[in-house]
Amino acid sequence: MLSKTVFMATILAAAMAQGPRTCFQGNNGVGAAPATDCAQFITGFCSDAAASQIPVRVNDSTSRCFNLPDGDRCDLTAFNTYSRDSAPSGTNCVTVMTDLAANCNLGGFGKINNSTVYTFTIDRNHGVCKQGVQAGS
Repeated sequence: MLSKTVFMATILAAAMAQGPRTCFQGNNGVGAAPATDCAQFITGFCSDAAASQIPVRVNDSTSRCFNLPDGDRCDLTAFNTYSRDSAPSGTNCVTVMTDLAANCNLGGFGKINNSTVYTFTIDRNHGVCKQGVQAGS
């Protein structure tokens, strides 16, 4: 019985990660890769975004830039597409970003499903984080 429960939980988790997803496309190796290098920042970013005391405004985002040891960076963003100010779901954030890092070599953006409020983006870029530089630049 326990093995059936674990099996069903695994199937459910895999199905949840299959929401709408768009992978970034690069030209002849120009894009920074792999996005899996950004996976180490996902849990911290999503926890911080979900726990924020200030809800994200409608059509606004919260984002962070993380430096990688090789001189590149990871830009992580949660964009609020809902009709009211709200914080992102930490669980949805981790699920979508983990899926993007694993399945989109250059990063990408996606949602749990079409009816969820937030679009999450993971983007590995050349260059380090700089003051005054918006994520994704």
